[in-house]
Amino acid sequence: MPGWMRAYEALWSLLPSTREHITPARSCITPGALIDRAELAGIPVELIRIPRWEEHETRDDVHTKMELFDRIFDGVQIPGGDLIFIVDSCFPITEHEPFFWEGENLRYLVSEFPLFVFDGDVVFMWPEARLISVLHHEGIFAHIRC
Repeated sequence: MPGWMRAYEALWSLLPSTREHITPARSCITPGALIDRAELAGIPVELIRIPRWEEHETRDDVHTKMELFDRIFDGVQIPGGDLIFIVDSCFPITEHEPFFWEGENLRYLVSEFPLFVFDGDVVFMWPEARLISVLHHEGIFAHIRC
């Protein structure tokens, strides 16, 4: 699938050590795999837990989509340029392609996106800015500066 190949190629350019470990045949582009590979490459990764995540998973009134967006991107300059956006519903990779957006429109696009977005694994990759932001389905997020 061409969109997935574009996503893998972007990932390999950001984290070259992933080329052998995160491939269409071996592993999906998931937050857990990206965090592990970044740490193995010596890139500092600060993992931040979202408060009340366990409640959020069982109740609809704990966090709104945009509250989560604002928490994850608080203090982060959201880059412009190409953005690769992978949500939980993209998996397995034979089901759906990643989304390709313009980074400067991210807040608006997430607000208008028909899915909740933050109810599972989410990956945001800005190849030109060399930034990967992830939300792990267990309520942990991180920004990986490559």
